[in-house]
Amino acid sequence: MPYHGRMTVSQERLERLEARVTRRQKALLKRAAAIRGRSLTDFVVSAAEEAAERVIRSEFVISLGAEESANPRRRGFGGLRCRLGFAT
Repeated sequence: MPYHGRMTVSQERLERLEARVTRRQKALLKRAAAIRGRSLTDFVVSAAEEAAERVIRSEFVISLGAEESANPRRRGFGGLRCRLGFAT
């Protein structure tokens, strides 16, 4: 079943990710997964992916000077500056 363009459950996952958690954290994650009707693994991977996408989106910065903001067509976006914060 697809989840918003992400990997489907039936697709083969080639990479492995492990994490150590407390008993309380595991119980919390299991409870949330059950509420959503998903496996613990699927829930954790999906939640981590959504959090990572939010962080990356927050690093995308577009800034305009006051003049460009007031009249972008006149200035041709000469002061446009973009930064993507992707870590490799």
